[in-house]
Amino acid sequence: GGTVVDSANYDVVYEDNVNPGTATVTVIGKGAYAGLRAYGSFVISSMVRDEYAAYDDLSVRRINVDDRIVYIFTNTTDVFTFRALVNLTLADALVVGGGGSGGHTVGGGGGGGAVVTSTVQRVMIAGREYFINVGAGGLHATTGGFASGVQGGTSTLTFQDASTLVAYGGGGGGGYNKGPTSSATGEIASGGGSGAGGTFSAGNDGVNYSSVFGHIGGTGMYSFGGGGGGAGAAGLNGTSASGGNGGEGIVSSITGIAEVYGSGGGGGARNSGVPGA
Repeated sequence: GGTVVDSANYDVVYEDNVNPGTATVTVIGKGAYAGLRAYGSFVISSMVRDEYAAYDDLSVRRINVDDRIVYIFTNTTDVFTFRALVNLTLADALVVGGGGSGGHTVGGGGGGGAVVTSTVQRVMIAGREYFINVGAGGLHATTGGFASGVQGGTSTLTFQDASTLVAYGGGGGGGYNKGPTSSATGEIASGGGSGAGGTFSAGNDGVNYSSVFGHIGGTGMYSFGGGGGGAGAAGLNGTSASGGNGGEGIVSSITGIAEVYGSGGGGGARNSGVPGA
């Protein structure tokens, strides 16, 4: 063993020891030890830890449902890491894509994000990492006039073996005289409703759309847009009196409460407003 030095003979200075990252520590000798210095460093983890897991998303909610522990990720700003600290059994998973935004001015409702569930039990081995990406909702139209809405983001849960649960985002609703937007690959969850515009509003709901991922939006009529498709049902058409309702979502009780996920947005009426900021 080394010599024990009384604390009166040295000072300790820490730097960068508040936020996640690498902190440094300097020991500065005094008195008989004046002029001597020792240096060291340590890592401050960004991971939040409990007795079962660590994760780098500070907004995660953990709740207990019967004899299960449920982790809820809703942060759309990054891809987050979940690390098992002990062997865990993943009994249920729910992944929901971001919803599409509605079209501007007599626009169709945005399509609901896909709802993907899994009851296949997987062993999450201690020390392994899993990756969560929560898709954001589509942004509002950024140009004036009759712009279409924007597709929602894709949500993913990726396991150590590279298998992934994928929930595609919903399609944006069409603007005036337009059908809904869609991704180039056709991987949208549900089509947005088309914008209204009388006979010019053809029902081209779900351009590049595949029923594998969701349901089509409704067709706009007269001054009212069609409803966006939902994860559980198609959107309804607009009428001469009102916009079409969005399609139904899918019910899940994974949080202990029966809640609806992935519903489509309702069709809009004629307006003279401008896109929100």
